[in-house]
Amino acid sequence: MRIMKRLVATACATLIVGMSSAWAETIQVVVWDERQEEQRQAYDDGYLGDYIAEQLAQHDDFEVQSVGIDDEDMGLGDDVLDNCDVLLWWGHVRHGDVPQEKAREIAERIQAGDFAFLAIHSSHFARPFVEAIGLIAQEQALADVADELDNTPRIELDGPHHVEPSWELTEEDGEQVLRITLPNGGLGGVRADAEPSRMDTVMPEHPIAEGIPESFEISESEMYDELFGIPEPDALIFDEHFSQGEYFRSGVLWNLGEGQVFYFRPGHETYPKFKDEYPMRIIENATRYMGQNIR
Repeated sequence: MRIMKRLVATACATLIVGMSSAWAETIQVVVWDERQEEQRQAYDDGYLGDYIAEQLAQHDDFEVQSVGIDDEDMGLGDDVLDNCDVLLWWGHVRHGDVPQEKAREIAERIQAGDFAFLAIHSSHFARPFVEAIGLIAQEQALADVADELDNTPRIELDGPHHVEPSWELTEEDGEQVLRITLPNGGLGGVRADAEPSRMDTVMPEHPIAEGIPESFEISESEMYDELFGIPEPDALIFDEHFSQGEYFRSGVLWNLGEGQVFYFRPGHETYPKFKDEYPMRIIENATRYMGQNIR
């Protein structure tokens, strides 16, 4: 009997440890959405962000909350961001309503490794995304000139502008000066004609591409065209070709300090692309990959 009790106790302890480990592995996900009324056309009278949150919440390794721009503290209070491993962001026409100070705080938190950031569709112009790619450009510039530095240079920033970032190291009065032109996430062209596009998986071996075919069709697209004003990605995972020959880097990943930033183009407010298998799978993969890296 004592042996049986010990076996039961051991099994219970093992179960508790296993459950604790599972809980420790949970990725805390925050989906932030501008919540445009137009989204209700595509998402059964609901919002895009709520739909993404519901899909992610079906997976045991995600704990998800959906917040929006009209929530208290715009859904971005410390109570939310302090409990976040991955912040998904969908914005469009109210980018300017997000305070620059909050956007800068988010970018600095990404850099510090507090959480990762996933920008969706028109969030290429979202203030946190633009702040984040500005920090990425600065990191890339410093890494590029590292062998030429005598000490920490004075950094002068120009922009952001609709350019790929560039930089120049000069010397003035015995002091090294690093001038960096920052990108703004701008596009070369947009066309909302609902024509199909072809998404190609450029890095099939990447975890974000797990379960994604070599090529698949986006049945309704808002065309985005290069020049895309972003820093050189650390990984170009997906690119996209449109009906009139346009090309876009539609799934790109950067390292930023201790964190990461992923941009994914599909996700128009009236084209229900996250009801499609592959775009939603990419969101799931990216959330899991970056969330595991944060932890």
